[in-house]
Amino acid sequence: MKKKILILSSTINFIDIFLYDLVDKLSSSYDIHIITNLYDIKFEYNSSIKLYNYSIKRKPSFLHDILMIFLIIYKSKLIKPDILITLLITITFIHVAIKKHI
Repeated sequence: MKKKILILSSTINFIDIFLYDLVDKLSSSYDIHIITNLYDIKFEYNSSIKLYNYSIKRKPSFLHDILMIFLIIYKSKLIKPDILITLLITITFIHVAIKKHI
């Protein structure tokens, strides 16, 4: 069984620009799950890469961030990732919360 990688990002643009090739190559050996905003997706991702559209914002918003933490923790428990990758500072706080619950 393939190991699972969960990638958290506030925008798909960062992944499209800097990590697309890496994620595409990793998808042959790992189950890749990406939680991000999909509003401005530029590339067509391999069908084995699972994309989840969550409204993660770059600017801190206490109420919205708390809601996103709970939604992402819930989704993480369903996915049960072996590797968790976060790509922004605000997401790092969510990363800490998730690692304590999975």
